Amino acid sequence: KVLAVVMIQMRVLHPIPGGTVTAMTIRAPEGVMFSEDLSTFRVIPMPLPLQSDMGITIAGDVMILNMDVRRDIFAGLYNVRFEVINPTVYPHDNTWSVSAM
Repeated sequence: KVLAVVMIQMRVLHPIPGGTVTAMTIRAPEGVMFSEDLSTFRVIPMPLPLQSDMGITIAGDVMILNMDVRRDIFAGLYNVRFEVINPTVYPHDNTWSVSAM
């Protein structure tokens, strides 16, 4: 297995009031797992308003970003960077999914 760095760019076109989005999930393709080392997680150039205690949860191929419901998400670009563990054989489908709840 090989470590790799992935960056997913999200563009927020309009401000999102606090509490509208409580969490965002990023699902990796089959066989790709998120690194448990949360020190490699970064959002640049602007940080997302994550909860201070349980801001990020890793569950195998799913990363959950728990939002601070008291803070707004400002319009702009958010580059989410993190490490993953790639399988030795890549899946045919390399589709990542991002959803807001």
